[in-house]
Amino acid sequence: MSLKIKGRIWLDSDNSSFIGQGKIELLLKIKELGSLRKAAIDMKMSYRQAWENINQINKCTKQPLVILKREGKMVVLHKLPNMAKK
Repeated sequence: MSLKIKGRIWLDSDNSSFIGQGKIELLLKIKELGSLRKAAIDMKMSYRQAWENINQINKCTKQPLVILKREGKMVVLHKLPNMAKK
C-alpha cells in the first residue's frame, strides 16, 4: 500500500475567496473554449455562478484577470492578461 498526500490550496482576500482549484479550472476552460457559457456548461456549473466567480476574481485584483465581451448573445473571452496566464 502506498500513501499519498493530497490537499487543496486557495487564496482568500478580505471577505471573499480569491482563487482556488475550481476558479483556476474555470479560467482554463474559458481559455480553452473561448466562452463563459461553454466553460460553465462543460464544468456543470450555472452561467450565473461562473459569472460571479469571474467577477469575484476580478474584484480582488488591481487589473482584471479575465476580460469578457459580449458578441451577440454570447459572452466570450476578450483578453486573458499575461498575469492571469501565469
